[in-house]
Amino acid sequence: MISDAHSGLKASIARVFSGATWQRCKVHLARNILATVSHAHKDMVAATAHTIHV
Repeated sequence: MISDAHSGLKASIARVFSGATWQRCKVHLARNILATVSHAHKDMVAATAHTIHV
């Protein structure tokens, strides 16, 4: 299963889909990373993150 890191969602996935693995959604990860970076560095950080997740 792929989703954001919402704890309730992760718990439901584990409970309802026994044996399923969970993976963090790349879009939500990128949004969360960019939300913590200053505006001046967003382009550089976004480009770097993109090269990691391609």
